[in-house]
Amino acid sequence: MNSSYFEAFALTIRDFPDRYPYWGTDPFVNGVAGTVPRALWPDKPSEVAVGASFRQIYEPETLNGWPIGGAGEWFLAFGPIGLAVGALLTGAALATVGRTMARRAALPYAAAFGLQVFELGVNGQTVLRWVGWILPASLMTLAFVSAGRRRRSNRASHRPVTPSVAAGPSP
Repeated sequence: MNSSYFEAFALTIRDFPDRYPYWGTDPFVNGVAGTVPRALWPDKPSEVAVGASFRQIYEPETLNGWPIGGAGEWFLAFGPIGLAVGALLTGAALATVGRTMARRAALPYAAAFGLQVFELGVNGQTVLRWVGWILPASLMTLAFVSAGRRRRSNRASHRPVTPSVAAGPSP
């Protein structure tokens, strides 16, 4: 059991919304905003990781954060209803990944990328992780598969040159 996640989640249940208000869509908007390069959006939100903002509620001088996982983020954002929505989205996302991998011959690293993206459930950083992991891996895979097909196609169309009888023996 990872007690860091458990303790942070326990604080959300204990203190929200009685001591602190729910955060609403901020964790999810900031996660999507993290995909936009700062050169294109200089004033974009700087707090993408919810754990850092969450820890600063309790320890304002500390710069790093506490991981709270997908369940903690959904509860922090919307309370018990958010927790249920997050669970449904996570289940649907993992079921889709599972069905896709069962239908197609998945590459060995596909499961590792899926685990990275859906680390502890769909959360505010899922889109950011998808853009950072799945999109580049998919583009690389397409490039490698395309190059492999071209190479196989070239080998199949390459016929050995046989000397012509009319040309006579070679010196």
